[in-house]
Formats: sequence, structure tokens, C-alpha cells
Amino acid sequence: MPGFYSRHNTGYWDQTPYLGLGPSAHSYDRVSRQWNVSDLIFYMESIQEGEVPCKREVLTEQDHFNEYLITRLRTQWGVDLDYIAERFGKKYRSYLLEVSQPYVKDQYAKRNGSVLILTDKGKFVSDSVFRDLMKTQ
Repeated sequence: MPGFYSRHNTGYWDQTPYLGLGPSAHSYDRVSRQWNVSDLIFYMESIQEGEVPCKREVLTEQDHFNEYLITRLRTQWGVDLDYIAERFGKKYRSYLLEVSQPYVKDQYAKRNGSVLILTDKGKFVSDSVFRDLMKTQ
């Protein structure tokens, strides 16, 4: 509906920390991602013993960049190139400008000032765009 957006998903897109409670729940604290085991019985037994049965992944700078890129390109707000330079450094901004150029040229993406957003045409092939724009080295 025009003028409305998902408050729940916006938290993910803005990298807002969240705490997940219970089996299979996920948490994020801006440093790492954590997920609880899905087995209800094992989860309950572990909690009763004072343990939280979970796995944790510490995110690298590259992980944070790729997640920002993918989540923000899914939004109407797009990727802020100035924010990328401030948060990740000018090398990440330069990288993104370079690898996005073919998509801008072919009108899959466009720049509005310092913001890179997908066009309607680009939304139909967004998985390919994300794959090509993600930093892998």
C-alpha cells in the first residue's frame, strides 16, 4: 500500500539489534548473529541446566558490507554511498561504484545523488545484481 512499509522488516534493513527467545530463534547484536537450536526438548533441558543451546557467527567487515548492500537494495531507500564511505571506507565506496556501473548503464539501477537504488527493471533480476555487487575478496 503506498506510503506504508513493514516496521518489522525495516529493523533488519537498518541493522537494528534484536533478541530471539526460544527454540529456532535468531538474534543479532551488530557484531554477531546467533541462532538457537530447533529441538524443543534439547532446548528446554539445556535452559534448565543454565545453558543457552545456540550457535554464533561473528560477522566480518565484509559480511556487514554485503548485508547492508543486500538489505538496503531491497528497499525504496537504496544504498547510501556516503554512508558506505563513512562506515566501511572509501575503498568500499569505490568498489561499489565500479561494479554497479554496468547495471546503471543498462538501467537495472540508478543513482540519485549519493544513493544507489534498483529500478523496476532491476528488481526482476535482483538476485543476479546482489551476487555481482557483493564483495567476495
